[in-house]
Amino acid sequence: MDIADNHRVNLYCSLLDVKPRILLTHFLKYMGIYVEEITKYTNYTPFQNALNIYLISDHYVNEVGNQLDLNNSDEKLYILLDGYTLPQAKNTIIYDSIQDEKFLKEIVVFIAYHLLQQASNLNIDFSFMLDFIPIYLQNKIYQTYHFNYSNITYNSNGKGLLTTQLKNTDIDIAYHYVNFENQIKKLNEAYIDRNSEINLKNVFYFYIEICAKIEKNVLYKQNNICLDEKELQQDIKKITSVLTFILNNSIAHILFAELNLCANNTKVTYNQYLDIHIQNTIPALYNTLVAQADIVNANPTQLLASINSLTKQMPDYFPFYFEATKIFFRKMQHYQLPETLMEMYQKFLKTIWQKKEEHLLSPDELIYVAIAYYHTYLYCYQYDPSIATEYQTALINLIKNEISNTTYFDLIWNHNEEDRKLYFPLIKERTEKKLKLILNRF
Repeated sequence: MDIADNHRVNLYCSLLDVKPRILLTHFLKYMGIYVEEITKYTNYTPFQNALNIYLISDHYVNEVGNQLDLNNSDEKLYILLDGYTLPQAKNTIIYDSIQDEKFLKEIVVFIAYHLLQQASNLNIDFSFMLDFIPIYLQNKIYQTYHFNYSNITYNSNGKGLLTTQLKNTDIDIAYHYVNFENQIKKLNEAYIDRNSEINLKNVFYFYIEICAKIEKNVLYKQNNICLDEKELQQDIKKITSVLTFILNNSIAHILFAELNLCANNTKVTYNQYLDIHIQNTIPALYNTLVAQADIVNANPTQLLASINSLTKQMPDYFPFYFEATKIFFRKMQHYQLPETLMEMYQKFLKTIWQKKEEHLLSPDELIYVAIAYYHTYLYCYQYDPSIATEYQTALINLIKNEISNTTYFDLIWNHNEEDRKLYFPLIKERTEKKLKLILNRF
């Protein structure tokens, strides 16, 4: 088996199993492992990944029916939800949504013995990972990364300042990530033995540290916060050194590209996403389109060809459809393709519909759906006002019902009632304001 495959796993799951899917995918990234989510709609990439993980739940069983793949292979792990038991399966872990630390420790132990035994070019220290788990959970990293609402104050240069304590008003990106980074550095010191030079023995510790910094930079950029250019260049230099030791690692290449995207090195990023190590990963496929839109000077024919090609490769990845529609509006204002644009919106609404029906939309997804409703309304109004009114009504109902009924937030924060009471009302208020701004355009 090619060594690159040892850093990639397939996760067979339902998109409706929100928390275990997000927690597992995000945490494994910190272990240097790329997770490809596979649902009943997914087209497979050409990679033969080293491990198959199955989230066995009511949602998943309902979707796959009798096609459930069970055997005693070492390369398969079954994570059991909703009271399922699989006595015939060799490797199983019972998922308890309250005991995140216990769950992640079991995952680390399994990975240690079953996945990376042949991965000699990435010396993961699993005792380090066990010590890392409490730091990861206590700083609420996977929650913060998926709720990028910040409470950062700004200086005259527009740079985010670290608040002295977490204010009781919002999720503070700076607080969570800077505190997280400092704790990782302290943990690293115990393992690196003060050796500041990156080498094969300590590269994993540096990788963890850089991974956290890149996530923070991505969230800062999404919130229009100026990044420290000098620090960015230092991080790019550092991850370049990391890649010399783990050249075949997909996640490391993805992070390298993300870091260059934060630094607005668009052409460099575009070429990196075409790298053989990551060109068939979802982040690469998605961001290739974003980068290409800036590089080709909005050549409509070329962009349309890329959109059609990528649609075939990721038919159930709804963020892609939404990004495609944004590119149409931003880059193709003088290129009349309204039918294609509406087709993108309809595909987006179709892929996200089940999550909406189950009241599992995230705050960002609620905004995406609202924008899709609004632009579809504008398009339909030219031809059939009665159909257009249906989309207007759908948006009104989205504001009235979905925000209050969504269980997405409760699932992500279900281990901490205090956090739910603290954060949810403010995120709900912000989301409602954004949705009403869209409604006021009618």
